[in-house]
Amino acid sequence: MKLPDAMRTRYLRYKRDTDSVANWLGHMAKKCGFPMDEVLKERSDGSSANNTGTREYDLTVRGFSILAGFLSRLDRPPIIVPPELMLHIKRAIDLRTRYTNDLKDRGVEVDDAHHFIVRHLRLASELLAPCVQATTTHDAPGNSKTAPKSENTFNVLDLPDSAVDEISELTDLTIPTTKTKTYHAETKSDLEEAYLVLLDLLPTFMSIEEYLLDTWSKNIGSNGHVDISAVVTNTCLMLLRSIEGDIHHVFKPHGGILAVVNAFLEKSQQQQKATDLKLLRILTGVHRVCETAVKSLKHSGPTEIADSVRELKISDDDEEYNEATPDLIRFIQLSQFAPTLLIRDEITNATIKVLDGEDIALWLVFGLHILIKINQMLLRAGVKPQQQLYICCNKIHGGIISTLNLYGGMEDEAKELPCNKGLKDVDQMIKDAVFKDPLAKRARKKGIKYDQHCFLALNPILSGLMLFYFRGSTYAASIDYSNSWGVISRAAHLYKFGQDLKGLGEVWKGMEDLFLTQTHDALFVGGKAAPKDEDCFRRYILAMGASATVFSSNRRAGANPRAGGSQEHVKRLRPTAKLSLLFRDIIGGGRSGLGLTVEAMELTMQPDQKDVPDDMEASQAEVIVGALSRLHSCLEREYGDLSFDLLELHCQS
Repeated sequence: MKLPDAMRTRYLRYKRDTDSVANWLGHMAKKCGFPMDEVLKERSDGSSANNTGTREYDLTVRGFSILAGFLSRLDRPPIIVPPELMLHIKRAIDLRTRYTNDLKDRGVEVDDAHHFIVRHLRLASELLAPCVQATTTHDAPGNSKTAPKSENTFNVLDLPDSAVDEISELTDLTIPTTKTKTYHAETKSDLEEAYLVLLDLLPTFMSIEEYLLDTWSKNIGSNGHVDISAVVTNTCLMLLRSIEGDIHHVFKPHGGILAVVNAFLEKSQQQQKATDLKLLRILTGVHRVCETAVKSLKHSGPTEIADSVRELKISDDDEEYNEATPDLIRFIQLSQFAPTLLIRDEITNATIKVLDGEDIALWLVFGLHILIKINQMLLRAGVKPQQQLYICCNKIHGGIISTLNLYGGMEDEAKELPCNKGLKDVDQMIKDAVFKDPLAKRARKKGIKYDQHCFLALNPILSGLMLFYFRGSTYAASIDYSNSWGVISRAAHLYKFGQDLKGLGEVWKGMEDLFLTQTHDALFVGGKAAPKDEDCFRRYILAMGASATVFSSNRRAGANPRAGGSQEHVKRLRPTAKLSLLFRDIIGGGRSGLGLTVEAMELTMQPDQKDVPDDMEASQAEVIVGALSRLHSCLEREYGDLSFDLLELHCQS
């Protein structure tokens, strides 16, 4: 999955800035006759030639100032530097300086190579400054105090996406030649460089932890919708998985991201009480338990795992947290049977892969930490999501059976209509995933003591996702079923006729609720009920799919009055919980690795203007938390529609 640019780490944007500058300098200097071998290195990752035939090279750190000096001395014709290039350089300098200062503040000794990079970037900036293309008076900033802020206005730490979307964009703008080479900035691969990337992630993890725990706390305290909290949490972990995947190459030479975390904690001894370091220490404790549990499971067998790691602790200062250790071990133990589950969350999927031999990722350890915290809150509040799942699914099952039994006396062909099959499929999934426990038999066969739905009790995120999935599936199947029979649409016309025109009968609450969830345009021709008696019959016939020619006085003699009917005009119930259905599909695709779709991200990445941060200082954390918050709000707004019992209304109709 490709993340939106604003969700990427600042370090990646720093790399794109320096790559953009290197590419522009390289192409311009080569065009002007500079002997490029002096400042280039073959790409150290072996990717000197990509699959498009373009050769790729690294520009040395010293090469930035060398090429800038060469270009600045040209006078026939003189070089013209685009202003955007200087802004790329400035942002790279500022970000690199802040990174190194942050490391110093944490007591980490920074080698001279970091200052060397900044020094040559500054020198390149000074050499190129006199050659910057002058802006016209019309374009000069501050010329009009009342001028509206342009979307393309550059800011040191907030370049618009259009300026950095493509690494070679500056070259494309200034050198209209077919490129056969691409130049990148030389990349440092030492441990300090990995620390810089880790520092980028810390504020994001801190903000996400605070947001997720606050969201669960509010929903649990108000007896709210824990299934929505589960969807938001799972979506967040999808994002973190992709973010970590983007920067995996930085940590790989040092043993992986968790090895870098451990080394960083050792280097930062003088800041033991720092909040972010406390989180890192907890995560390393969770990782230690996971790693030991996985090894023990492989070597000792499932029945001995609890005894072999009984003395393990996650935290040295939080006994309540350590009480969660047995549950964490048991979750890992039971995850070996989880491939049989119909629905799986990100944590369960990743744990299965770890048991199959993959490395433990930092985002997974963070997810397990969040899972432990959620379980603690649920325990204190006496809330059990797996029970909510069972109660809700039992109600859905009863509604489906009652609806299908309405037509028990019909021909077998009518019973096997596609709309009936949709409801039957949902009912069968509920029987297989909720009324039965697919893990129970397999666990007991291995000699593991297992209570019914023990795995769901250990993982409330999975319980919430399953509840959300079955709500969404029932909603979609109910709309298809109702539209196939058309009973609700016909009843809506008769009810409005009796209520509005004749003042007959009592208020039909189910139908009134339907009018709140469905627009009148979805139910009535012309978007409203009939204003008078003669229109009521006409609109009713049109809503059933008949053509307006049925009522024409000059219809061709002998024409069939029903021949002009059009199914396009049949009024049907419309799915109004569109975002919920989209995430229902995402959850259902988790088993095959569908993950987060681009369409879903676009729906959650459309903030109001007031939500857009002016300062990108903590942009990744703000953007992710903002997107999750908007997703939560959207799902909350759709919850009433998703929970509306269309099957009951169909039976009443």
